[in-house]
Amino acid sequence: MSGCESRPKRAGYKWPEKMGPRQLQHPAVAAAIGSEVQVRLSSAGLTVDRTLAEVRRIAFFDPIDIFEKDGTVRLITDISPEPRACIAGIEVVELFEGTGDQNHCYGLLKKIKFHDKNSSLDKSMRYNALYRDRLEVPQKRTLEDLILGTYDDADRGSHE
Repeated sequence: MSGCESRPKRAGYKWPEKMGPRQLQHPAVAAAIGSEVQVRLSSAGLTVDRTLAEVRRIAFFDPIDIFEKDGTVRLITDISPEPRACIAGIEVVELFEGTGDQNHCYGLLKKIKFHDKNSSLDKSMRYNALYRDRLEVPQKRTLEDLILGTYDDADRGSHE
């Protein structure tokens, strides 16, 4: 049993799992929890501005920033922090040829995976309310309005 359930049980409540939703209906409890959440987010550096900056960074990242002019991948220490934060993972594989005493490394295969740009763009679009996630139902019209055409021209264009 978790701490959230054990405390109400020790206090004598029969159904501790029902206490959370019930307690959240009290404004003082909801405010105290909200205040604590803000303190913890702030101390962890999870501000709205910082979160949006990370979403922006990934959404508008240009991979050219990690390559040299000759097309080779820059050393990780030579990549600036902004593009480096967009890297989700790096895999380096040594390529060998030959057998026995003739076995030697002839190159490196470097695989770089970036954070999902579409996901960041999607989050940015939602934050800026550029998506319509909800169906907007126009005002109710009577059959008479529809027959006589006595509704706004703006409504008519969206329903024809």
